Order: sequence, then C-alpha cells, then structure tokens
Amino acid sequence: MSTKTGLAKRVSNYELFFDLAFVLALRALNGSFHMEHISGQNILLFVMANIVLMNIWFNEVLYYQKYGDSRRADIYTVIALMFVVGHLAMNFNLDTSELGAGSPVVVQFNSLLFLAYGLISLQYFIKGRVHGFNRDMKLSMLSLLLYMVPLVPFMIGIGGWSIWMSVVYILPVLIPLLSAKLFYSGEEDLPTNFPHAVERGQLITILSFGESVIAIIGSYPIGETLINGVFLFTAMAFMFINYMTQTFIAIDHHSKKLVAPLFYCHLLVVLGINFFTVSVEFLADHHHAELGQILLLIAVVLFYLGTYFLTVYNYPYYQFKTKNILHLSIGLLVTLLALWLVGPSPLWLGLVLSISSYLVSQYVMRFRMKARQKHGLPQPDTRLNLRDFS
Repeated sequence: MSTKTGLAKRVSNYELFFDLAFVLALRALNGSFHMEHISGQNILLFVMANIVLMNIWFNEVLYYQKYGDSRRADIYTVIALMFVVGHLAMNFNLDTSELGAGSPVVVQFNSLLFLAYGLISLQYFIKGRVHGFNRDMKLSMLSLLLYMVPLVPFMIGIGGWSIWMSVVYILPVLIPLLSAKLFYSGEEDLPTNFPHAVERGQLITILSFGESVIAIIGSYPIGETLINGVFLFTAMAFMFINYMTQTFIAIDHHSKKLVAPLFYCHLLVVLGINFFTVSVEFLADHHHAELGQILLLIAVVLFYLGTYFLTVYNYPYYQFKTKNILHLSIGLLVTLLALWLVGPSPLWLGLVLSISSYLVSQYVMRFRMKARQKHGLPQPDTRLNLRDFS
C-alpha cells in the first residue's frame, strides 16, 4: 500500500471525534488487567484485546485515508462505529473463568466486534455505490467478511476462550499484508496516503501515552510518592520524545513504501505503552510489584522494537547502518539487564529507564547531525525554526 500522491490528506474532524472512543477503550482495556491473580493466559488475553482494538482502528483508518471524505454517509457510519467501539470496550474481560461458550461477555463482545467490521464494510459498499466499485473496494469488503465469519460461533454460544479464539483475532492482522503482496502491483492500484497514515499513527500513540500520564499521576500522588512519580514520569516523557522525533523528523512523510507495516509497528508501540501503563500501576502495589517489573520489561522491548522498526521509512540519509542497529540493540539489552537487577522498585526502575531513554535520544540526535554533515545538509537553526527539535 503506497501513497498515490505526494500531497498529504488532512485528518478530518470526524476522525478525531472517532478517536474519542479509543480514549474510553484504552482506559477500559488497561483497567481490565487489574485482577487478583494474573497468569500467562491473562497476559495473552491482554495482548489479544489490544490487537482487536487496533484492528478496528486500523481498518477504519484505511477506509478514511483511501475513500473517506466526510460526506453524510461517512459521518453517520463513523459515529455509529464510535458507539459500537465504546460498548465493545465495556466488555473487555481478561478473566478466563467468565469466557466460556455462551457466556454473556463472549457473546456480546464478539457480536459488537462483528458489527464493527460490518459497519466498516458498509462504508466501502456505500462509497462503491456512489463512485463505482474498484478492485480494492471489493477486496476490502471480502477481507472484512473473512474477519466476520469466524466470529459467528462465539456470537451464538458455541465457542469460548481457547487458542482458536486467538487465531480468529490475529487473522485481521495478517490478511491486509498478504493481500497487499498478492493483489496490488503498485501505487496506482491502491490510493492510500502515507502522510495521513503517519499522522493517524501519531494520534493513537498520543492517546496511549495520555493513559500513561493518568496512571503515573494517579498512582504516585505528589504528597506521598513524589520521587517515584517524577522518575517514572520522566522515563515516560523521554519515551514519548524518542517516538515523536522518529516519526516527526526522521521519517520521509512522502514515502512510497507499503503502509501496512507502519500500522504493525504502531501495534507494537501502542501495546508497549499499554504494558507500561499497567506496569506502573502494579509497581505502586507491593502485592503486584514483581509482576509490574516483568510487565515493564515487556513494555520497553515492544515500544522500542516498534519505534525503531519505523526507521525503514526514514529519509535515505537517516537510515541506520549495521553499527547503529548494533549500538541500539546493545543499549536495549543493557537497559533490560539493569531494569531486572534493580528489582521491583518504582524509584530505581524509573531512574534507569529515564537515563536509558535520554541516552537513546542523545545517540539518535548525534546520528542525525552526523548524517546531515556527511550529506552536506544544513544543520537546523533553532533560532529560526522552533518546530525542528532535532
């Protein structure tokens, strides 16, 4: 999937309105992780729930960047989808004992997910009736149908939580990438818009970081655990800076590469941030502090893998060489080791991650400065361009 034109498509106000549903969804999703006893299955369910949420977002973003124009049909259907996502979020439940075949949670959750995919498919159908059906519209509707059909057994009470449910939820992650490789020969076949895709990815990431802000401030009140909160907040802030400098400065916003991997990278980024959010909440509770430390390690790995997989979209002169990848990989491993050795202490974990994330930002900034010097590009003058944070 590539951009057909170098012109950026503006993110519409209705897309921003739609994102409000994900504020509720992210909060409900992270809140569903707070259980007395947490097993590997519960962690897997958390991952699956993140994937489901991002699948809905991903498919709606694809529709809007290809065909959405905020006419009445688009407005009414995105509002309906927003309503469905909000209610789906209220059905996030990671307790496997309540996810048996025919349970109200399973039936209602999968029925709402079926309806969400159906609404996106309806958007393609309405647009096709107006402008004519092209091959991409037909393939998109077929893909959404393939997402919907496996949900039927769970909707009618035949299926419950099992490894097969995981397969059903992962399927929508794989089909877009496979279909892009199999059915699209070039940018003329699929009019997606890369600048719009980058901006949408940034917005969902910002929403996820917003939940982290709430979690840290809520879990570490200024009058009780100020220092712990300061270091965890600083760590989170430097993670945000690292992500934004990568997507704001280093990425070629008019890239002609496939769009689908951009969303898969953001799936890792958002999943990492959500793991970070629940980890800082668990660290504040001594009963779950050790689990919080493990979740923080997972969060750091996922977040930085997602962020630096995005470097494939960088300007040619900002592409990492083998030595840069090696340096960043060693830094990540050292960070993980240090985070493990300091134990489940919010103060020390926050301090280590703050220092590590700051050093990463300095390393990447110096890399960009050397790259510009090597290619004869002017260095940014912060006195003239206050928006260039490189």
